[in-house]
Amino acid sequence: MLLVQHVESGEKFVLKQIPISERSAEKESAAFSEVDVLSRLSHPNITTLYGAWRSGSVLNILMEFADRGSLADVLKAKAGSMMLFDEDAILDWFVQIVAALRAMHARSILHRDLKAANVFLTSRNLIKVGDFGISKMLEKNGGLASTTIGTPYYLAPEVSVLHDVQDHACRKGCSMSTERERSDRITYCLQTWNQLRVESRLSRSS
Repeated sequence: MLLVQHVESGEKFVLKQIPISERSAEKESAAFSEVDVLSRLSHPNITTLYGAWRSGSVLNILMEFADRGSLADVLKAKAGSMMLFDEDAILDWFVQIVAALRAMHARSILHRDLKAANVFLTSRNLIKVGDFGISKMLEKNGGLASTTIGTPYYLAPEVSVLHDVQDHACRKGCSMSTERERSDRITYCLQTWNQLRVESRLSRSS
């Protein structure tokens, strides 16, 4: 990742450079898939793609820069200060992240690695969900992804079964509870997952 600046406007961008010459065909395809996914998404709470090009054996992806860093950085800094977050700020972040997820799901896109380190903030307190390196486009709405992938710490509890957009809801719960003990996070995710299953059954029976 490189931080670059436009010579005339002074605006800053993030340049992600992915070597593809030494990658397998599958990994090379995944790199181009990230560009494809980002090009299909246009939402104020999702990192904007400004361009992508190949230079020799390197794939360059030019993206929006969030000047406050990742949500993980913000959480770490707050933990060091021994101060609590304002509840309104947490709710504001939560609503923005859910809005980003809704935009993804509307296009049958799964992020598959949603966590605090992949959620970014601007100085205007605007959320930007990023890093779609292992995201997946489902073939149709309501489709399922059969692979288990992503950061294990944030995986839905029932990773042994096919996962769909409900997996994102569980990951969101884990991301927003980063300061809790691990056991509390697992309990929270299990409760979230079980509630989603109950609601899903009710909606199908009605």
